[in-house]
Amino acid sequence: SDLFTQGISAVLAREAHVARQDADWLDDAADHASARVVEMRENVVTLDVRELLGLPPAIAWRVVKRALGTFARDRFISLDHVEAVMGLTASSKKCSVSLPGQRAGIVNGSIHLEPADVVITAEPVEFSYTLPIPGEVLVEESRRRIKATPGKVPDRSGLCSRSELVAVDAERMVGPMTVRGRRPGDRLRPLGSPGHRSLQDLFVDRKVSHASRDRVPIITDSDGRIVWIVGLTVAHQFRITEHTQSVIFLESKKLGVQE
Repeated sequence: SDLFTQGISAVLAREAHVARQDADWLDDAADHASARVVEMRENVVTLDVRELLGLPPAIAWRVVKRALGTFARDRFISLDHVEAVMGLTASSKKCSVSLPGQRAGIVNGSIHLEPADVVITAEPVEFSYTLPIPGEVLVEESRRRIKATPGKVPDRSGLCSRSELVAVDAERMVGPMTVRGRRPGDRLRPLGSPGHRSLQDLFVDRKVSHASRDRVPIITDSDGRIVWIVGLTVAHQFRITEHTQSVIFLESKKLGVQE
């Protein structure tokens, strides 16, 4: 009887060891998969639906559970919660679901997770400030400071259109400039794009969350033409070319960030 009990114990211990190794392997695989599927931003976590559905189920649910942990904090995430998120990928009717500490919605091929305390109001956040050249303006709605400085054409083309510091052709615009929020019908030709696009389409493509779209600063010249969507793109018509003689540097800094 003792030998039988010892034998059972040995088998159970061996099976537990194998199960632990399997779980470790799945956790490692989920780490690698998360790098492809999950993108972290300031107030939103996005999961690429196509990549997610291409994963084996045991790895996919681990990826989703980890992503839900970002805004859940200490709240418990169950398999039901994970299945609710996975259900969004298959449902043609349900486009959002409430979860511990957050809300999940599906937007243009991505699952968006946003904290529950982010209130998406029906009324747009409206703001408009004059930006002198040179000069700067505090945009409380965006928690940013926007600065315009005339300068010489930069030696290198290392200024990225999506960064917080860009250079635009001074001679192509009419000053002073305006910093404002989005408005219905906003369109521009993004840098390098073959044609004009709506700002709404650009926000969807660049995975800007619904909660933050009203607060993205838009810089226009005095003719109302969009010059820069902060953090997204410079308008193609204001790009620096080989014919550019002088530039205006536009810089955006988040409040509270050290100089």
